[in-house]
Amino acid sequence: MSIKPLIVPFTFRNYAGQSSFIQTVGSSTAWVDDDYGNSWRINIFHVGTPGDDSEPPADPMVDVRLENSGDISDNEGVEADAYFTFILRDARGSVYAEPDWDEPAAVAPGTTADASWQAVRRSEILNERNNILRDGNLHIDVHIQLKESLGGVLFKAPPSIVSKMEQLFEDEEDKDVSFQVGGETLSAHKIILKKDPSVLFSFAEETEDGSPIIINDTTPAIFRMILRYIYTGCFPSLLVDLQDGWTSRNTVEQCKDVIDAANRFGVVGLKLAADEALVEAMTITAKNVADWLIFADAKTCPLLKEQATAYFVSRSEDLLNSDTSNQLRESPRLLTELMVEIARSANHRRDFEDDESRLSVKELRYRLREVGLDVDGDKEILVARLLKANRGQQMDETE
Repeated sequence: MSIKPLIVPFTFRNYAGQSSFIQTVGSSTAWVDDDYGNSWRINIFHVGTPGDDSEPPADPMVDVRLENSGDISDNEGVEADAYFTFILRDARGSVYAEPDWDEPAAVAPGTTADASWQAVRRSEILNERNNILRDGNLHIDVHIQLKESLGGVLFKAPPSIVSKMEQLFEDEEDKDVSFQVGGETLSAHKIILKKDPSVLFSFAEETEDGSPIIINDTTPAIFRMILRYIYTGCFPSLLVDLQDGWTSRNTVEQCKDVIDAANRFGVVGLKLAADEALVEAMTITAKNVADWLIFADAKTCPLLKEQATAYFVSRSEDLLNSDTSNQLRESPRLLTELMVEIARSANHRRDFEDDESRLSVKELRYRLREVGLDVDGDKEILVARLLKANRGQQMDETE
């Protein structure tokens, strides 16, 4: 999915003077519009259960819930799902607390979110030593990720061709190259490896005595997925599961292993599909954004990197003052790239950039496919490739 992150700020005015159990946070209209025209509001409950008419405890927990007014869409009117987290800020604007959720909570159009956050006790907010209230007002931000489908459909070859290639893959007869992977031997036809110009074919060409080629740093299951894709052009079922929303920690880790192996062995189509499937399935948080950035950068997954970068930029001030920045300092080049994106976002100016530089990775890949060019590589390579193609076309038109 394409992630469009944004922060919606709420101010709960004169919080110290409020005594009722439930208060609606926001401006005088109670609803706050985001950059894309969606309306949101926060409800704060001073009792454990919303709607409970009993007297609140002397020192209640502050229970925070999000609600939206209708359909959810991005700036182009594309319907989107919304994933959110709350950020309680102190009087300086720094993060005082946020939910320790493994993943952001989801909210469906026209409903109250099905997840609430018991932030802190009311006494903690009122305690002047904590410096939470600013001029008596309570400030809570909602970080929202609007996620729209990439629209990609995993390619499926005609059933008859798949069936024949699957039979060939499973048939050990006439296979003339073998790979030793984690104690198992997997065989293949050299001529099939040649049709997909991968690193595996070059390995096979360099082997003269027929001994198995040693493959390290992957598992037999992942390597079998690589070979099956080369034979059939079909993607592993785990990628289909990810695109269909069937996610688990194990499935995501397997997808990362597929990307790692496909990247190493030059199986581009499989790597791109896994990149898209992972973006469809994942949700980024403050806890995992650095891991995703480092992984995507190392494995040349520009779509994944673009999504993680968008999240980082939307919360840059918070993240640069957290442990996340310590992780990223191990890659000065990556941190520099992020600083450039933050500056671009702050200035809202790209006047001196080529039009191609403003395109998303999804749009770049689409345009490159249209003119029959390679769609592998990081975003800078994709931009350069499209620029060269467009300028060549312009030259042809002027001659």
